[in-house]
Parts: sequence; C-alpha cells; structure tokens
Amino acid sequence: MRKGGGYPVILSETHERAVIRASDREIFYMPLECEMVRQGLNVQYSRKALSKLLGWFENAERENSRP
Repeated sequence: MRKGGGYPVILSETHERAVIRASDREIFYMPLECEMVRQGLNVQYSRKALSKLLGWFENAERENSRP
C-alpha cells in the first residue's frame, strides 16, 4: 500500500490531523441557519442534532447562572 492512498501525502496527513470541534461547527453553521430562517427557508434538524443543540443551550444556561 502506498502512503497517502493515491492522494498527495501532505493532503492525506493534513486530513488525518484535522479536527473540527462541535462548538466550531456550531459557530460556522449558526449564521447560515439564521439567514435561512430570515429568508423563510425551512431548516430541519435530525433528532441527534436537536439533542445536541438542546444540550448546548442547557450547558450555556448553567454557566450563565453561576455567581
């Protein structure tokens, strides 16, 4: 087997090291979703996405209520 699996080695290694945190993903998608809603487009979430989103709000609420 060739290193890189047919892709340039630098691309293969970069892909393996790339990490996108859930919070980073939310920061990216939230403005897009807000704009879609503003323009009257239907935004749909999977059950898993809704569960994660609700958990995110609950955590934020707990952190904001700390003295």
